[in-house]
Amino acid sequence: MSTENISLYSTNAEANVPAPKLHPVYVFNENLIGKFCIVLYDKKGFPSLIEDADEESVRVNSMCRAGPNRFFWPSRADNDIWYEYTDVATLIPEPKHVTGRHFQVEPEIWEAVQSNLDDWIR
Repeated sequence: MSTENISLYSTNAEANVPAPKLHPVYVFNENLIGKFCIVLYDKKGFPSLIEDADEESVRVNSMCRAGPNRFFWPSRADNDIWYEYTDVATLIPEPKHVTGRHFQVEPEIWEAVQSNLDDWIR
């Protein structure tokens, strides 16, 4: 099992600014538990918290969609679902509060996820 740190950014050397880098999950890593990710369901991405993992899949608690890049935690935790690693689009930083109840994925990362959806859902 790997215990390496998971970096979410690469650097754009020409502009000298951080650029979003997507980090798909291919294999089990004990450091995955407690990390946030985007899972793919019904041709859409949903921010999710990884709560457990095994050699083939991860168990996540997913947020509900409230609009473009707006999400909220469901009132009941009845969406703990196991997803295969192929359904985990990328690891992400923890979504940020944008209102009292709604959260947002960092816009640059969300745009990168959205622009890659067609490739992932084939």
